[in-house]
Amino acid sequence: MRDVLCSNCASASFSWVRTYKHDWHQCNDCRTLHRVRRPSYPLDIAPLRALIERTPLRKLFGATLLRVREVVAEEKKFYDIYEKAVSEGVSGTKWEPLTAMRLKDFARHGIPIAGKSILEISGGPGFLSKAIQSVARHVVVTEFSKISVDGMASALGIDAVQFDYNQDEIGQRVKGPFDVILIIYSIGFCNDLRGFVRSLKAVMHDETIVYVCHSPATLGLMLRWQFDEYTFTRCWELDTVAKCFAEIGYPERAREDEGSYRYDFQWYDKAGTGIGTILKKLHRVIGRYYRKRALRSGGSMNRELVQKNVKQIFSAGPL
Repeated sequence: MRDVLCSNCASASFSWVRTYKHDWHQCNDCRTLHRVRRPSYPLDIAPLRALIERTPLRKLFGATLLRVREVVAEEKKFYDIYEKAVSEGVSGTKWEPLTAMRLKDFARHGIPIAGKSILEISGGPGFLSKAIQSVARHVVVTEFSKISVDGMASALGIDAVQFDYNQDEIGQRVKGPFDVILIIYSIGFCNDLRGFVRSLKAVMHDETIVYVCHSPATLGLMLRWQFDEYTFTRCWELDTVAKCFAEIGYPERAREDEGSYRYDFQWYDKAGTGIGTILKKLHRVIGRYYRKRALRSGGSMNRELVQKNVKQIFSAGPL
């Protein structure tokens, strides 16, 4: 990112880490993490790619070691998978316990849901909004992929709207105001946090509560998502997020650690199948190589080998 300025503070000073598919640049001043997809990948070379694509190896290695061209051409396609998820239902999926956990957490923090208008931003596959819909007055969920939006609306019967953090104004996509706004692990795809937070004012009122979950920058986060074609484009420091909301008159009312896990925790597990075991071993080998490189990098990056998860709640008044 030589000669490129930080999108948050306009600094030109960055520390740099390379992983398999991405280069990660962290601003040395405000600590905002920027991701850039590498122009080429080590194993995505013509002879090897041809071998992988024309044999059963494609199923094993194609999506993670090769360039996923349709996603590079249109990143929204990365989230088309939610269409299938909603058609299969929430039962037995990872979203089932997560939905129950969020509902309990809202109650613990005194965040009202019953009879309220709720906006969930980038809330695919929509299971949380569906669960809320039975008690709320009105629920709207947004998502990046139009295919997933249509799938959620059809399969779940919820009000779903396409929204792109970096192309759309939220007030032009949904009609507010909303009593509660949920932003759960999606602001890492917002390249202009300050601009987005200011745009939220169009769909807020003086008593709106904003519930934000996100992952700040660590080496573990960079390593964990290195094989995904599309992943976080920014990771924001907690104080940066708090400052942006304070600037619009919504100070931070709560801040909590939501736990962390090692970068290779449950990495590409396939229920103990042979294919899953081979894939997991290969990714671990590649991951160790980039981990060693990253630990030798300069700058003051957080070198913890875990992904951290945090929650911040904002409101103009006390909760």
